[in-house]
Amino acid sequence: MMYTSRFRTGSAARPAVGSTARGRVELPAGTRRWLSWHLQERIKKLIIDRRLPSGAPLRTEPLLMDYLGASRNSVREALKALRAMGIVEIRHGFGTYVGPRSLAPMIEGLAFRTVAGHYPGEDSAERGAGGVLGRARRRP
Repeated sequence: MMYTSRFRTGSAARPAVGSTARGRVELPAGTRRWLSWHLQERIKKLIIDRRLPSGAPLRTEPLLMDYLGASRNSVREALKALRAMGIVEIRHGFGTYVGPRSLAPMIEGLAFRTVAGHYPGEDSAERGAGGVLGRARRRP
């Protein structure tokens, strides 16, 4: 039986190590996170390089896939992460747009971390010097 893959052809041909019969490469979890981060950085660079204003449409998913050389799932994962940061807006059925230039998402996150990190009767100086965190370091 003749086996054909994206990598080689011939009767003894086998897919490359770590790849599937369709030619897709399985990546370890850490590599997938790095890939998502790398795609996010490239999309942010695209926005900056093209000087896209707030509300400007980004390329469609198929065009982003070609431009970035990545799969649809990888592009979507990167866009969802950028949406969570408020960098892009995803309007279902309409496309992806540059998000508003606002510090609101960051302010909300910082406010939450400030409240969640505050313990009654302690301030941040006590926690760092000898409070909860300082005592944890001194335990035998």
